[in-house]
Amino acid sequence: MPALFVLLGLDLAPVYWWPHPGWLSAAGAVITIRAFARLPRVPANQRVRWLLLVGGLTAVVFAFKQNAGVFLGLSAAVFLLLHGVDLPPPVVSPPLRAMQALGVAGLLAALVWLMWQHMDIVFAAYLLAPVAGVCLLALMGPVRRGGESLSIRLKFLMALAAGFACVTLPWILVLGLSQDGRFNRLGGFVGAVEQSGLFDPFHLPNGRHAAMLLGCGLVSVAAVRISRDRRWLLVVAAAWLVLVLLMVQAADPDQSLGRALLDAAWGLDSGFPLLLPSAAFWTGLWLARGRHLQGISGWQFRWYLAAGAFTFLTEYPISDL
Repeated sequence: MPALFVLLGLDLAPVYWWPHPGWLSAAGAVITIRAFARLPRVPANQRVRWLLLVGGLTAVVFAFKQNAGVFLGLSAAVFLLLHGVDLPPPVVSPPLRAMQALGVAGLLAALVWLMWQHMDIVFAAYLLAPVAGVCLLALMGPVRRGGESLSIRLKFLMALAAGFACVTLPWILVLGLSQDGRFNRLGGFVGAVEQSGLFDPFHLPNGRHAAMLLGCGLVSVAAVRISRDRRWLLVVAAAWLVLVLLMVQAADPDQSLGRALLDAAWGLDSGFPLLLPSAAFWTGLWLARGRHLQGISGWQFRWYLAAGAFTFLTEYPISDL
């Protein structure tokens, strides 16, 4: 109930219900990702119908927020192409591996082309490297003649695309016809917009904020671990006092003490939201390499990792961090 109240009661609806409502698309994306994760548990003779449902759910996300729907659909399609559904993962045939490599190369080239206008090292490491990482990891499996054929993966991909099309085409056609058949006006649904006014460059944390946050973290960890030894409590308190003095010293001379502390605490998050998702992803990718992640749980872990990497592309061009 509190979450429902926040969404419906505090969102000032319908005045500020944007044409791309993020809350609704986020909820739809979570439901779709969870539905796809159940795929290995679905009986083999029902997987095509299940993928039709997943494609339809992806289309609902697309209807609310187009970039979220596109990247979510790409994550499902790429994961199906690279990993399939069967467990344990079968050895792939040379034609299937060739199609996988071409698909990954085409995907990365398309993303670079889409984002080239604002490309730099930080941007590429933040958004594109995770997608490349999950794709390249999947291409490291064995290849052998007589392995799983390309036709099996294509059947699943066609079911996913059919589910998406069944939900999307009707309202796209109605919308296009309402524009007197000028379907070129719908280009904004697939990214044909001027991005310069929307892009917000990413900022790494500066040294002062990094030192303060690291100091706070170390002091907090030390306080928890040594709280039973009262001799160390004075050391921890003194360290906190030094950190507070550093915050005050870095503040504007015209600010009051309370304002200086508030501004310093607020400034500690400068740039760190950029690092936290990246740290979480690369930790997950390292874990995904391990042989201990087997069976359905390993398949699902790799799927969640891939879905996170792809859907995080929605941070472009408007960065909410």
